Amino acid sequence: MTVGFSRDGLRVKLCDNYDDSLCSPVIFYKPTDPELEEVTAYLPPLPIGSQIQSLAMSSLPKRDRNWVVVVKLLGSQLSMCRPFGSRKWINIKTKPQNINPLSSIMFSKKDKKFYIPTPGGNILCYLDPYSEDDDQIDFLDLDFDDLPESVFQELADVSTCSRTDHLVESPTGQLFLVKWYGEDFEDIDNCTLYHVTKKFMVFREEEQPSSYSKKMIYTEDIGDLCIFVGHSEAFCVPASSSHYRHKNVRLFSSTTHTNRTDGEMSVTAKLLTPIDFSFSSTPIYPFLLIDYVLNLPEYSPDGRVIRTSKTGDPAQVPKTTSILIRDKKLAEEVRHAMTVGFSHHGLGFELSENSLDILIDDQESTPSCVHLPSLPTGFRIQSLAMSSSSSDLYNSEDWVVCVKSWGSQLSLFRRGHEWINIQTSPEFIHPFSSLMYSKKDQRFYIPAPGGNYLCCLDLYFKEGDQAEFIPLFDIIPESVGPELTPLNSSSRTDHWVESPSGEQFLVKWYGHNLMRNHNKVETLVHMASQFMVFRAEESWEEKPVRAPGSSLTASILWAITLRSHNKKVRMFSSKPTYPYVLIDHLLKTTKHCSTDQVYYNDEYKDELVIKDNGLAEEVRVAMTHGIPHKYGYRVNLEKSEDNSTSLTLVSNTPSDPVKHHLPPLPSSCRIQNVAISNSPDINKQDLVVAVKFLGSDVSLCKPFSDSGSGWININTSGSVHPFSSLVYSKKNKKFLSLSPSGQYLWSLDLHFKEEKDVQPRFHYLCTNHTDPLRKLLQTDLKGFIWCSRTDHLVESPSGEHFLVKWFSEDDQDYERVGAETIFQTTLGFLVFRVDTICGDLVYTEDIGDLCIFLGQNEAYCVPSSSSPGLRPNSIYYVGSNFGVYDIATETSTTFYTKDKFPLRSTEFPYWPAPLSS
Repeated sequence: MTVGFSRDGLRVKLCDNYDDSLCSPVIFYKPTDPELEEVTAYLPPLPIGSQIQSLAMSSLPKRDRNWVVVVKLLGSQLSMCRPFGSRKWINIKTKPQNINPLSSIMFSKKDKKFYIPTPGGNILCYLDPYSEDDDQIDFLDLDFDDLPESVFQELADVSTCSRTDHLVESPTGQLFLVKWYGEDFEDIDNCTLYHVTKKFMVFREEEQPSSYSKKMIYTEDIGDLCIFVGHSEAFCVPASSSHYRHKNVRLFSSTTHTNRTDGEMSVTAKLLTPIDFSFSSTPIYPFLLIDYVLNLPEYSPDGRVIRTSKTGDPAQVPKTTSILIRDKKLAEEVRHAMTVGFSHHGLGFELSENSLDILIDDQESTPSCVHLPSLPTGFRIQSLAMSSSSSDLYNSEDWVVCVKSWGSQLSLFRRGHEWINIQTSPEFIHPFSSLMYSKKDQRFYIPAPGGNYLCCLDLYFKEGDQAEFIPLFDIIPESVGPELTPLNSSSRTDHWVESPSGEQFLVKWYGHNLMRNHNKVETLVHMASQFMVFRAEESWEEKPVRAPGSSLTASILWAITLRSHNKKVRMFSSKPTYPYVLIDHLLKTTKHCSTDQVYYNDEYKDELVIKDNGLAEEVRVAMTHGIPHKYGYRVNLEKSEDNSTSLTLVSNTPSDPVKHHLPPLPSSCRIQNVAISNSPDINKQDLVVAVKFLGSDVSLCKPFSDSGSGWININTSGSVHPFSSLVYSKKNKKFLSLSPSGQYLWSLDLHFKEEKDVQPRFHYLCTNHTDPLRKLLQTDLKGFIWCSRTDHLVESPSGEHFLVKWFSEDDQDYERVGAETIFQTTLGFLVFRVDTICGDLVYTEDIGDLCIFLGQNEAYCVPSSSSPGLRPNSIYYVGSNFGVYDIATETSTTFYTKDKFPLRSTEFPYWPAPLSS
């Protein structure tokens, strides 16, 4: 069953270079036909630690410079070599979600292409033999006819099986797709799992005139042919080609999913680049945070915000609301939202010494900077106004900038000229009122000190011209009169403002001073007392604006050092304190309250489209940062000069600041996730870091152990699902994962002293729920065979365990040419409560107040009350697509970009591993 796979004297051997553990494949070809040449091809070494999962050739070996060999490494990496040509490995750009990690690669002589199925099995990845370095794979759709009813009834039996897809070509050029379903069983004597085949499904290609897709039809008769499926390239021969070979059969040979040749750690080539999560621009919806703070009843659940109200009469509406922000970082976010959040049209300003620069970033053109001439030495800008938006700066030379300095000095700049100084006197201009530009009147305005005149400047103002003044007449109702008396001792600034429709308002801002003593230093703090608003009518009469039946009120945001003396705009350099307020706001979008930036797809109601790139980035940052944890450790990924992979262990505990470099990993490693034994009752010397690589391998390290901190490599032998995450259970004090079929719980005890003591254990998971998949797909089990599935174990803060089955399908974009156009979309989830001791599974649609987070890194679970905006009984998922799944209603909302692609990010890591609190 294995030697029988050899085709016409062909075999492949992996030769190890013992001094540096390089893997160098050698291909031997000794044909039975004496007229054919014997060939031995020595391939160049693969990166350290590489592990070949399958190999395919463009033909039987021949001394031809165009003869091509392609290897698929565990972890979905593809590399190509021309042994008698360039004789170097050509790396093909792939992503794990594009290629089924356990399916084999094959070469079609008919199409002259290398093929391999995607995880969902409904799309083919293909590779041209003439590909070069960093070329990208292309994709081909598979169109399937409806399955016979008899086959449909059998699908429920394989709903818990693992599945691999294999493409094979007959000698006549006909293509077959073989779906191989298997179950896991435990070998108790050897403490391992073995994989048992349960079912095959075969589809044959039907000829159709299309270069973009292949039509596949289910078949139970392949005639005189035999199909061979295993680790290497699947192939097909007539039954008559060998004695006693049965026709219409599929022969398979595989007990595990690995092909290990030694005890060294085997991982795949090419490391994913770590992602930078720094929040480098203003949030698109900065006032969501302000709205949340203002609407708190008394205090936030985490105690960061306390709200108090003051009023002279208990029957009246509170006159003043004070909000104490006890967290410095949150206070900075509030200040950022209330200042930078006001910026519009993609404009920003930066002051360096006496030079003023205009920063333009409207997301529709390349960011740029306009340098203005230097201002006089000692010039202190108090306010600034412009006559144009960012788009006008590109298309016009008539825009004007006007600045107001402390001391009421005005200066005006017109493109192509120098600064023009405006002759003003202190009694003409209020020293604390702001300058503004009216698009309607095409003038700059600023109120006079008494507030009953407007000082105005024409756009065509020249050196020596005088400013003009417009009188303002106010009519104040008698009902407002009593409220003015307490304001006699207040300071006042006047501000002119214009709405987008051209309506103009005068805002009178009253304030008072308070004495504060901080660290024995007395300072004055200016507090807002009252606002009065007047609307400008065409007759230039002003009237106070107030809601019917309400009082003039003020809300005060008060926190330590909320006042800023910086003249330079300070960007938001870290994640928001309440990241899920934005997600909750977007999820409240409906068909009736959507905007031109956020709306639901008319055809697919579960797709929430985010057109604005900046907002999409904010969603990605909010979803990937996850819940902050105060104490414990986290792991950062670094790349050293010698291309080795290095992990750094960083402490989050203020009293124990640690930055510890873990031993380097091979340059070829591809990390899938990291788990840490963070637990309050574990000694520092017993802390364990576990790394799971794409391809199912696991390595452990005790960074603070006295006996050494090297990596201990665990031979999983394919007993761990390649895409399922590794988690640490505080309750069980073990690392946990799942087998490929999801039927077994894989566990690793932490109580070991030497490498020989590390031995994985298995627990069978049983359920009395006969057909959970039918409920998920609403009796449409036909769709199951085109789905990929990953299984994730997660532990709640109380120690309860959940098994989450995540179902996805592959899709392709037909509009992009030459780009990576395949993506995965989430179909749904199944959630089970797990007894990790007895192995019992109970299907559930209610996990209470909890939220589950799934993605590339360690899955985890927190109460929804741990962060504002989180929704109880929900799953937040990130990776190939981002979204939120409501477990009770079985509805999934997936975020899409304006390009009609799911919002996605597949780099490591997605969020910090959950730490002990």
